[in-house]
Amino acid sequence: MASIALVANRGSGSGAVAPDEVEARLEALGASVVAFDRADARQAAASGADRVALAGGDGSVGPVAAAAGATGVPLALIPVGTANNFGRAAGVPEELQRACVLAARGEHLRPMELGRAGELPFVNLASAGLAPVAAIRAERLKRVLGSQAYTVGAAAAALRTPPLECRVKAGEKTVFAGRTWQAMVAVSGAFGSGVRVEAAEAGDGKLDLVVVEADARWRLLGHAYRMRERRVVAERTRGILHERAEAFDIDVPAATPFNVDGEVIELGRTRFTIERAGFQLVVG
Repeated sequence: MASIALVANRGSGSGAVAPDEVEARLEALGASVVAFDRADARQAAASGADRVALAGGDGSVGPVAAAAGATGVPLALIPVGTANNFGRAAGVPEELQRACVLAARGEHLRPMELGRAGELPFVNLASAGLAPVAAIRAERLKRVLGSQAYTVGAAAAALRTPPLECRVKAGEKTVFAGRTWQAMVAVSGAFGSGVRVEAAEAGDGKLDLVVVEADARWRLLGHAYRMRERRVVAERTRGILHERAEAFDIDVPAATPFNVDGEVIELGRTRFTIERAGFQLVVG
């Protein structure tokens, strides 16, 4: 019988799935479960359980994955957030019971990359500019619109948000300096809502940087369309810069909001790095 340290983020998604329900489903599948709060991820990973299971959304994955990776314990994901971009990209079932079956009984492990914004771990994307403004606006709409809240929030942000002064270096090379609508660093190349950088390769140990240069505001619509159609890199789109490296140093004004896997935090000059096999994910 597998022993599971269940980490539950009670603030994920609409709150429709209670941690007690997830725990009951895992136990019904034969697992021995001890529940922990998200803030106790390190304690959960060090508890001696066979694996850590996270019932949460995108914003919870990075810290829990880092804790599991540091102790060599596999991570199982039960995606109960709003967007669940990481789980979808990794092939984790979105249906609750199927995700619980995988968490309790899955035997296959996949090494996964783990990004860091300074010391803050993330698995999808860190973005400054329009994205954090959109996330703040979307937060007020998530309970009504679900994942569509991000689309509405992004549209509102694009109409009013001023450009950001930004400088990016890869090693000693300055790859961008100027004003940008958005500067994004992705672990896997998946930017959420179906958007992806075409040339990105998961597992290659490199970060993908995409910078949308600040030009006419109306061009943002065209940029968004091309990104969704995965044509950003293929056409070397005017006004969009794409670079790949093991680390990027991004210099922005102090207390600049960043959207890091759906969580808005304030950063200044920050080094972004990647661990090629930062943790092991239970997969089907």
